[in-house]
Amino acid sequence: MKYAIWRHENALGNSGEHTVGLAKHLARVQDAQPEIYVETEFQKCFALCIPGTTSQRIHFIDKGLYDAVMNKSFGRDPRYHEIHMPNAYHVPGMKTYPACWADLSQPPDCTLRFPREHYENRRNLPSGAIVIQVREPNTFWKRSVGANEDPQRSVAPQTFFKVAEYFADKGFPIVRLGDKNQTPFPRHKNIRDFALESERDMLDDLFLISESRVFLSCDSGIWPIAGGMKKNLVLSNVTSVYGPQAHFKIENGQAGFILDKPAIVDWLDPRTTRVLYKKVRFVPKAEAGRVAGRIMRGRWSRKPDSKGVFPYRFFPLKDLSWHNLRQIGKDRQKSMCLEIQDNTFEELVQAIESFL
Repeated sequence: MKYAIWRHENALGNSGEHTVGLAKHLARVQDAQPEIYVETEFQKCFALCIPGTTSQRIHFIDKGLYDAVMNKSFGRDPRYHEIHMPNAYHVPGMKTYPACWADLSQPPDCTLRFPREHYENRRNLPSGAIVIQVREPNTFWKRSVGANEDPQRSVAPQTFFKVAEYFADKGFPIVRLGDKNQTPFPRHKNIRDFALESERDMLDDLFLISESRVFLSCDSGIWPIAGGMKKNLVLSNVTSVYGPQAHFKIENGQAGFILDKPAIVDWLDPRTTRVLYKKVRFVPKAEAGRVAGRIMRGRWSRKPDSKGVFPYRFFPLKDLSWHNLRQIGKDRQKSMCLEIQDNTFEELVQAIESFL
């Protein structure tokens, strides 16, 4: 049968989500000869990680798919009638397979693999490295949503610089993945800032993850592939709250934010995963203004902590995409904002060291 690994915004993380979902679906229905359609080269690399997949059975789909999905004309276009799409999309006439976050917790168990038969390590990339990926705002443009979607998911890179130097000083090889527009990592004999190197491709990144000692990621990027490979994963600064388990609560006039195993991480193997959530609380806009100088829209607070790091951000509620915010009432939405604190250096180090 025919399947697509595809996202309307060309997102790495959601493409990884659907790759894991498709791997589970193929094992569930025992389809040993699937034809897989992708739009981008990185999605082809993801597809190659599904056990039993061959490059001959991966095809590039034409650009018309985007319009067919977004304009809901999918069912009227005979080019796509036989292609099963991820069930994140609900368009008349579309066949789907289960590939949303909540579906990844369903059996059977399966493990993605790195496609070594398609790879030559020409760049002398190391094995056993601590691999780091950081989400910075306005560095990676995504179709349909731009470069600063979900600003609460971005982090202060300085904390990750300190983590990289801490383990590099201990002799561990460190490799940073990411986008060429991101802030350079510190210079150190044991740190390789691979994100800034030219002539690299997604198979290089997947090789580094497959050979890593630990992969430290933010709530963004290709971490679902690391989770699917069951590699040691520290998924930090999580704020994605998909699913009914995440909600807001008001007690004695105080609003609080509760996360309890949201679907985005509930499928991960607890033996190989450490999940760290950002700290989130509601504060009056006036209080946020006193701390930050003004309410910062996607920028760091002007007040650093005792170590010179800027871990706090303040967001007007209307700037955030959490649908659960509707539960707190319009008046409170106007008077409150969210204070969001990154994971600390100590939290990140402790999580990594649990794997060493």
